[in-house]
Amino acid sequence: DGPVEADALGGSSVGAGAGVAGGIASAVSLKEEGNRLFSSGRRDEACETYARALVTLPPVQPPHAGAEDPAEVSVAVALHNNLAHCALLSQRPAEALGHADAALAIAPASARALYRRAQALDALGRVHQAEVAAAAAVREAPTSAPVLQLHASLARRVATAGAVGPMAAAELLAAASAVKDQANGLFAGG
Repeated sequence: DGPVEADALGGSSVGAGAGVAGGIASAVSLKEEGNRLFSSGRRDEACETYARALVTLPPVQPPHAGAEDPAEVSVAVALHNNLAHCALLSQRPAEALGHADAALAIAPASARALYRRAQALDALGRVHQAEVAAAAAVREAPTSAPVLQLHASLARRVATAGAVGPMAAAELLAAASAVKDQANGLFAGG
């Protein structure tokens, strides 16, 4: 599952010859170089190249801002997704989550960004939230084997966690602490 953006996850690839001009041409060229490096096993160099490519892009507007360029959006989303993948491979899930969320901010229906978000949340131990992101990825890419596998795995883990998963357990502990504080207040005052 490499970071190249063209597969069943709904990613797209914009080539340098696809009519892209100006600063975006540099970003596309660097992205393609990063893809070549990644494919040849030079992951760290590829990740650095993706980061350089992202810096060359002009700021991409969120959806409905009225100024978004589809080519810039496509490249920015691909780069954020590739950087999320790089971060996951380097055991930096919080950074991966940031890149996945940045991709989703400009392309909310990106199956790959939802998939990367689910992977990052899972790595952070936030299984319930990861399952929600994976379910959203399934809605966007219902035939993607990696998405379906991740969602099934997360759904099983959420189901076996029962009603007292990590989020519910934290809420129960907070409620128990509040009850204890109330009880201590009653006994201290009487």
